[in-house]
Amino acid sequence: MVKKMNNKLLEKLYARKIYQEIGEGLEQGHRKLGITGIDLNDEVFFYQGLYKKIKKPLLIIKEQQEGQKLYSQLKPYLGDKTAYLPKRNLLPYKTLIASKEVKYQRLEILKKLLEGKIEVLITDEESFLEKYQEKNIFLKETITLKAKQEYEQNQLLEKLIKLGYQKVDILENRGQFTLRGDVLDLFLATEKEPVRLDFFGDELETIKYFEIEEYKLLKEVKEIAVYPNSDIIAPPDIKVVANKLAEANNLGENLLTEIELMKEGIYQEENERFFAFFQDSLVDLRNWFKVKPQVIFNNYKDIKIRSDIYFNTLIKDHQQGEQEGLIHPCQKDDYFSPRQFENIEQEEALLYTSLFSSFEENYD
Repeated sequence: MVKKMNNKLLEKLYARKIYQEIGEGLEQGHRKLGITGIDLNDEVFFYQGLYKKIKKPLLIIKEQQEGQKLYSQLKPYLGDKTAYLPKRNLLPYKTLIASKEVKYQRLEILKKLLEGKIEVLITDEESFLEKYQEKNIFLKETITLKAKQEYEQNQLLEKLIKLGYQKVDILENRGQFTLRGDVLDLFLATEKEPVRLDFFGDELETIKYFEIEEYKLLKEVKEIAVYPNSDIIAPPDIKVVANKLAEANNLGENLLTEIELMKEGIYQEENERFFAFFQDSLVDLRNWFKVKPQVIFNNYKDIKIRSDIYFNTLIKDHQQGEQEGLIHPCQKDDYFSPRQFENIEQEEALLYTSLFSSFEENYD
């Protein structure tokens, strides 16, 4: 349930001088604006007011635990219009499986970003340094299914498999589908509940969401968007990528076996960790917003220190894995270096917030 603030309180809050000054600073082309002295108890209202003033989504980069706390405070007021984006958690070794829960949580959030449904997104510096494919690559693979339209069954099933969905006997988790006669049950990667697609021949008659435990029908819709089962899309020709991967030195037996399968045209989910080789260029999280966001660094000096420590540790671990033949050299290119923060400073106007301390102490 979303809380509603008293209208008089809202008017008083949004009329505060700070919002006018921020708005004027951005309109005048100031590249760096510092906001300090915000009490932690007021932070949740400050960001709501800021969104109302500048009328663009906010991307707040904040220490992990503090960010999760801010999200929990914003959630009662903004509901699904706010989110906390965790790290992709793309683990470096084939034998390790990243959390499916995190994967689908992220996909759900990324879908909302693409649709322009998030007003305030919070993340930490480690998550922000992760690279992404261009959103258009993801959107190009997305398909829309509409009731009363015709879809050739085999072609549709092939497309679902290409999008990373798995055909199973019993539907249990996201990213799966079952087919019984003219009934296709599909658990979308970006939804909390599955859908039932009832066909008559090739005609899609109805689309209904249902509760998976008891198969209780929840609601009927006219159309659905079927997004890929991962934000990392396989390259058009996996064999080309495999040949490029094979050029590296000191590859261990497991890596070589995996690359040989890719040379045969076999793509598996674990191959995602090589995605730095899938396209010529990668982007940061900002690219996935429908509307360009306002980037806000909270305690910027601390962010730079933590990101340097994180990245140096990451590179050290990858170098060790490379020496042992367990990690491919391209995998370190799945991340931006902390210099990305400096690049952003050159590209757009930024806001820097600091709580309980002066702006000068937290930004050089």
